[in-house]
Amino acid sequence: MMLSNFNTLWASLVIDTLIANGIDHFFISPGSRSTPLTLAASKHPQAHCFVIHDERSAAFQALGYARWSQRAAALICTSGTAVANYYPAVIEASQDMIPLIVLSGDRPPELRDCGANQTIQQQHIFGAYVREFVEMPTPQERLAPRFVVSRLEQALFRAQAPVKGPVHINFPFAEPLTPAPAQAATEAYAAAMAQLTLPQTQYTLAAETPAFALDLKTLQQHKGLLLIGRLPPAMDKAPLLALTNALQWPTFADPLSNMRALLAETPYGISSYDLLLRQQAFKDALQDLAPAFILHLGQGFVSKALLQYLDTYLASSSPCQYIQVTQNPRPQDPNYRVHQHRVQAPDAFALQLLQGVAPRTVQANVEVAPLQPLQHQARQHIQAWAQHTEVSELSVAAWCLDMLDIPLFVGNSMAIRDIDSVLDERAPLLIGSRGTSGIDGNLAMLGGVIIGSAQPAALLCGDLTLYHDLNSLGTFRQLPAGAIVVVLNNQGGGIFSFLPVSHPQGGVDDPERVEQYFGTPHPWYFEHAAALFQLHYAQPTSRQDFQDALAQAQQRARQGQSTLIEIKTDRALNYQQHQVFYQLALT
Repeated sequence: MMLSNFNTLWASLVIDTLIANGIDHFFISPGSRSTPLTLAASKHPQAHCFVIHDERSAAFQALGYARWSQRAAALICTSGTAVANYYPAVIEASQDMIPLIVLSGDRPPELRDCGANQTIQQQHIFGAYVREFVEMPTPQERLAPRFVVSRLEQALFRAQAPVKGPVHINFPFAEPLTPAPAQAATEAYAAAMAQLTLPQTQYTLAAETPAFALDLKTLQQHKGLLLIGRLPPAMDKAPLLALTNALQWPTFADPLSNMRALLAETPYGISSYDLLLRQQAFKDALQDLAPAFILHLGQGFVSKALLQYLDTYLASSSPCQYIQVTQNPRPQDPNYRVHQHRVQAPDAFALQLLQGVAPRTVQANVEVAPLQPLQHQARQHIQAWAQHTEVSELSVAAWCLDMLDIPLFVGNSMAIRDIDSVLDERAPLLIGSRGTSGIDGNLAMLGGVIIGSAQPAALLCGDLTLYHDLNSLGTFRQLPAGAIVVVLNNQGGGIFSFLPVSHPQGGVDDPERVEQYFGTPHPWYFEHAAALFQLHYAQPTSRQDFQDALAQAQQRARQGQSTLIEIKTDRALNYQQHQVFYQLALT
């Protein structure tokens, strides 16, 4: 049956082009002006469509899917502020190089700037945070189908290379928006569409990578420090482990590198560096090590203590060369200390460096030896903390690492910092959102991870993170597997208890003002929210209770059912417990 107008024809061609280019997941929010795109996606036999009422949730769920799968996801929305609700996720995608394809319906040009309903200036609405903005013309017969495909494929290429990220394609559709007989499409145009071969244009990026200025044998002759920052979840970790064994340098790995458990099997992994950098003996041992090279593979670190140490050391050690290897060509250097920034995937770099070099025997190294007793002491303390029966935010983080056997999405603010503190050896696959480190959209991203992996996953987050994205609980019902949300509810912004504004030395000696404007107290618990969105609910008060609740939640998640586990804590007590944890670890 021939499609009946040019809006419908073009929308069909758009979806065909995306799917031919490997983009088959569509996150759609209801709306009128995007009707042609929504209908085309819903009718395509290869399209996987997810309907999400809230555009902000839709964008973050698409982001979670793309982060996990490393494949672009497409978003479809109507005109007006609908597209503006994508902005936070677009920024995160841009910062962390996640490919997103934003397809926004819009009013035609003659309805702009005249008071027409639901009409804003959507052109370049995302500013510098998209790799490319494309303003499509109003669908019309004089513009050949190959023009539509060419414009789309150029934008899709920009989302994937040379630097992955979001692109925005704006579609000004005039009425009729449904396949009405008006503006009947010609048979000749439909025939031209049928003759297209998709994809129309094959884009390739030269894979040439210049030789590294230093070879492995040269690096092996010097003292050094290996840093492994956050990595894509699916990246092959074996070459990085092989490089660690070849260099035999002390190695610090960010929790989102998913390398700590692997490094625990070597003499070189120092997993508790964030904790130990609070200890003068550890900093003295690093000073005595005097690394001539710091090799940083991957993105940034959660640890502020590490960032501060690097700044101090590099300021006083001019002979030290700081080399960073990351797929991101933008600076990843807030201290402005990097001497060489190599744009390359860390696993590919490691393979290149190892090429033709015989493996070294894994053995203790004199440079690592002074750090190992301190690391062993911290490890024993962390393991003991994981056995605590008393519920606390730190102990729950440790229990999640010990008890989960499904991927764990770690929320920002305190959750990721606590995981950094207690992550030692065993851990599930960890995922996070550290492009801008916001608390927005974390539940939606969990849903995207589950869609991308087709397996259950869990989220550890704070109460404000859950409150901020509460309506994303409603999207769990259409996931291919169940979700588990572990929320640490201290009824406010717990991280501010650790910041200078909450302490007299910060210069704000007004506890009531700090509590009102930074602690931001609230009276809510989430049992009724779980009931509203038909989630199972548990509120454990001991280690055994938590273990039982988590085991049941994981079993249900494999059956497609979701669970909210709420831990009630106290902000003031949580701060005190952290101080005890830090103090005991350093004595």
